Amino acid sequence: EEFADWIRGSHLLRRAFRDVAVISGLVDRTYPGQRKSGKQVTFSTDLIFDVLVKHEPNHVLIEAAWRDARARLSDVDRLGHLIDRAAASVLHMDLPRVSPFAVPILIQIGQERIMQKDTEEIILAEIAALIEAASTR
Repeated sequence: EEFADWIRGSHLLRRAFRDVAVISGLVDRTYPGQRKSGKQVTFSTDLIFDVLVKHEPNHVLIEAAWRDARARLSDVDRLGHLIDRAAASVLHMDLPRVSPFAVPILIQIGQERIMQKDTEEIILAEIAALIEAASTR
C-alpha cells in the first residue's frame, strides 16, 4: 500500500497517463500544420489527470495509466517475484560478529563527501559559523 501511495504521488503515474492519453486520442500531439510542444501536452494531460483523479478515480484511463506505470516504469511484478524467490531461498542468520561481506557497507556509514574545490574555505566558513553560534549562547 505504501508503494502504491508513492506511485500515486509521484511523477511516474502522470507520465504514464500522458502516454495513455495520447494513445487513446484524448490529447493530440499535433494539429494540422503545427506540432504541440512537450509543455503543452504535459499541461493538458496533467489538467485532465487531476480532474479525473478528483472526480472519477476509477476511470478506465487512470486504471490503464496505473497498469502501465506498474509494469513499465517500476517493474513491480518482477520485483515481487524476486522477493518471493528470495524468501524461499535466502537464509538469515544472526552472527556473533560482523560478516566480512558487511565491511564495505559499514565503512560507508557516516561518511560525508566534501567537494574538492574550495574545501579549505568551506571548512573555515563552517568553523566560523560554529564559533558564532557558540558565542551567542
